[in-house]
Amino acid sequence: MGELFRGAMEPARYANLVAQNYHIYRAIEAAGEAMRSDPVGSAFVFDELSRLEKVEADLEHALLYRQVLPQ
Repeated sequence: MGELFRGAMEPARYANLVAQNYHIYRAIEAAGEAMRSDPVGSAFVFDELSRLEKVEADLEHALLYRQVLPQ
């Protein structure tokens, strides 16, 4: 993670990291939606914490960027 925070992560590694995060956020947000109508669980569902749309945009950008890099 140090590479990421220093801005030194290779684009291919960044794309892989974002792809991993996509699956994690998709599962978390699906669980949140399932709990949205639960009397107890709904107290822990906040729209402000939804990240999947942003993760998808990051992944799209990372993959497009990866395509234009010299091999």
